[in-house]
Amino acid sequence: MLDLTKLEAVNECLAAIGEAPVTSLAGDLPLDAELAEKEVDRCDREVQARGWSFNSDFDVSLEPDGSNEIVLDAAVLRVEAVLRSVDIAIRGGKLYDLVEQSFTFTSPVRVNQVVALSFDDLPQVAREYIAKRAARKFAEKALAGPQPTLRDDEREAKAALLRNDARTRDLRISDTASVGRITHRVSPFDWRHF
Repeated sequence: MLDLTKLEAVNECLAAIGEAPVTSLAGDLPLDAELAEKEVDRCDREVQARGWSFNSDFDVSLEPDGSNEIVLDAAVLRVEAVLRSVDIAIRGGKLYDLVEQSFTFTSPVRVNQVVALSFDDLPQVAREYIAKRAARKFAEKALAGPQPTLRDDEREAKAALLRNDARTRDLRISDTASVGRITHRVSPFDWRHF
């Protein structure tokens, strides 16, 4: 099975509104193709920002630079501190301490992070979902109305992605923080730190 390319995702958007496919994304594109590519890119960022098994890195140590700031890679979409006592956010491409209201860090911070991957580096199931979502959104904007068939296709692709992610993560109900609190056990996300 060949993986879905970004060009094929753009052409899926164009097909959804009855337009002819393009043969390349390089150079000057017709307006509809340009808008379709932007929709694919938007959906790609939106879907990846949720955080999946394929684009999440756990327990990463981020080191302050010479200015005692932690500048994040442009691909980082989201960070959460590993330790719940550390309250951080991303501001201006840098890590921000919400408690101290400062960009200054004197020691490394351990985080779980979500990173943006290129379309070609995504698993097939994620590409399919992004393509279906982009096609539905693009068609609804271009045709100014709901597209039930495209919504069904998107729903099926999302279900496949969720199934794939659940299998890959090997999650159990006992792995959730709420169940851990109920059973008075430490959350599995904190077990390394005690």
